[in-house]
Amino acid sequence: MFIESSVLMSGSIYAAKEGVFHVEDDHFHKSMRLLGWLRTHIGIGVTTGTVKKEVSVRLRDRVIHHLDPAVSPQEHSVAYSQCLDRLNDIVACLKPETITDRHRFSQRLTDVVILYGRLQGRASKRTSEIGARVTDSISLMPTYLRGVTSDIRRDQFWKESVQLMRLKYKSLSPKDQSILAEAACLYEVYNRQRPTRLFLASTDMLIAPVLNEDDTLKSDAITRALKEKFQIECDWPQRIALVLRSVYPDA
Repeated sequence: MFIESSVLMSGSIYAAKEGVFHVEDDHFHKSMRLLGWLRTHIGIGVTTGTVKKEVSVRLRDRVIHHLDPAVSPQEHSVAYSQCLDRLNDIVACLKPETITDRHRFSQRLTDVVILYGRLQGRASKRTSEIGARVTDSISLMPTYLRGVTSDIRRDQFWKESVQLMRLKYKSLSPKDQSILAEAACLYEVYNRQRPTRLFLASTDMLIAPVLNEDDTLKSDAITRALKEKFQIECDWPQRIALVLRSVYPDA
């Protein structure tokens, strides 16, 4: 159970001082459904120094971003201190892992970069591909049905492509590429020891799937590609928590 930086960050950002400020990340409760469970199951959750360092470096700016502009700089420090304590508390429940085979890490990082490059190429062509799929899907239908059906199919195909199309406007950061490469290396290490199912918890929709409001799957082309290439199951923390609770029903 690999904890990626977006989950560690969102689980850390909660601070309050009555009548002065209240800070809470948008995904705080979703992340804590998993992180809270991991607190009672020490050793199941793992992370790396890369993840912890990224969150530690960015935490203060993220906390200030969530604060009302009217909050004083002195209170910034109070809020940051509370969130830092939360971060350290969460990290203490996670098993720290180090990637010792740097050559293998370099190979896996190259694989991640190439995979996302290919996915970006697919994203750039998706608009014309959707048009072609719509045309093919209605080609044998009676003419009077084609107009309505083409709209329905086009909407369906666009929804399926939402995650992939995000790559037209945003790239996965080099730091996140490194984190994925580390997770891929850890899977290989674990799987050599015994058959392994490795989850990666993330709130980043360039990694985890796009969900509907009820947390059901909406779009997962990138997520599926990651699983096919690296055997890593990337998902939102609250959904992974449900799986783990079914495996460990005592929680």
